[in-house]
Amino acid sequence: MSGYILDTTFISDLGPRQTDISLNLLAWLEEHLPECFISAATLHEMEFGTARLERRSVQEARCRGDKLRRFHAMVRNLISDRIIPVDASIAVLAGKLRAVAEPLCGDIFACDAIIGATAAAFEHTVVTRNLRHFEAMGVQVADSRLLRGSVKPTSESTLKLVASST
Repeated sequence: MSGYILDTTFISDLGPRQTDISLNLLAWLEEHLPECFISAATLHEMEFGTARLERRSVQEARCRGDKLRRFHAMVRNLISDRIIPVDASIAVLAGKLRAVAEPLCGDIFACDAIIGATAAAFEHTVVTRNLRHFEAMGVQVADSRLLRGSVKPTSESTLKLVASST
């Protein structure tokens, strides 16, 4: 079964700093949630961003970090059975894909290569705003800015995720 790997940019587009979350994006997520996965590398990126905010001395940044931590916990809870670990085969493939992408767009982050390798290994499509890096790796990509669902979001879990992120 083909599915979707949600890149960190997609998750960020639903996060607490977003003031105008697209109903189309929510409708798409609700319609496709059972087919959505994340790479363990996305957990790394989410935790890094949160921890950076929490370590700052400015209270406002620490408060944003706290909101982000709660939002990320909800994301993990919503998709906990669909987090794909990084194993040796994905790590090796990520190195190869990173080398393929380098001449086209320069060095890319290791986490993006791991997310791309995860998608390639499972024949999934990466849902992202970061098209350049993933296209350079030759993996299937969907531009998260163009996603449209066929229904309005009504799922309690999807609406709860968005409502609590604000």
